[in-house]
Amino acid sequence: MNKAASMFLPLCLLLTSCSVYSAVNKPGKKDFNVLNVGTPRDVVLGEFGSPISSTKNDEGELVEYWSFRQGDTRGEKRGKAVSHAALTVVSVGLWELVAPSIDEKDLLTYIITFDKDEKVKAVKILGKGGLQQN
Repeated sequence: MNKAASMFLPLCLLLTSCSVYSAVNKPGKKDFNVLNVGTPRDVVLGEFGSPISSTKNDEGELVEYWSFRQGDTRGEKRGKAVSHAALTVVSVGLWELVAPSIDEKDLLTYIITFDKDEKVKAVKILGKGGLQQN
């Protein structure tokens, strides 16, 4: 193997690591069916984790906020990792310059109001497109 090739292969392997690592380590896909009216708060906490903020509204109902980007399924993660690795090698590493911005999903904030029985009463979604009612 000549000197250029012996330097090129490790460089390609090093460059593929960033986008591949990011694709594999993205958070899992959230189940938004837990946002249906009447879902107990414990189920929402189980799917989304702890809220970033909790307050009470004028009626004394609990209002909680979550912020995150939708994740990917295991199959999607694997497919993206293979694609990123191949594109990085084919583009001689240039793919790593654009890869981080290609697959980034919008950050969304979910505002969930729970009734007195701690069941989902209403959901508002704040994102790039503004307020959406669910």
